[in-house]
Amino acid sequence: PILSNLSCLAESYSTYLVANMGEKQPCNSFSEDCPHDGRFQFNTNVVFASNGTLIAKYHKINLFAIEMRYFDPGPATEYVSFQTSFGVEFGTFTCYDILFSNPSECLLNRGIINFVFPTAWGNVFPF
Repeated sequence: PILSNLSCLAESYSTYLVANMGEKQPCNSFSEDCPHDGRFQFNTNVVFASNGTLIAKYHKINLFAIEMRYFDPGPATEYVSFQTSFGVEFGTFTCYDILFSNPSECLLNRGIINFVFPTAWGNVFPF
């Protein structure tokens, strides 16, 4: 229901919407990178177009210490961007990723200069 509600919000307000949420993805437990419980749990940005269509997902690569208890890191080569109807391409990543060159520099190297960056940052640096 969360994805449906976000989609309806984007469509109702004719706006692009980026939200951060937890996501579970089943995996093949026989694969060596699949966690023992048979699923990945990602810290994920979801992006909806102004018509409510899901157009992008980003799985956070650089997890903060406590997140490692609950989430798996996304693929190190996942660089996510999305094109808007008003001609601007945005890259997206989240929170602690900002302190690392991957993915921000990789997106910059692709010519992306606009970013949507959901965060739960406090008023101090995370170290």
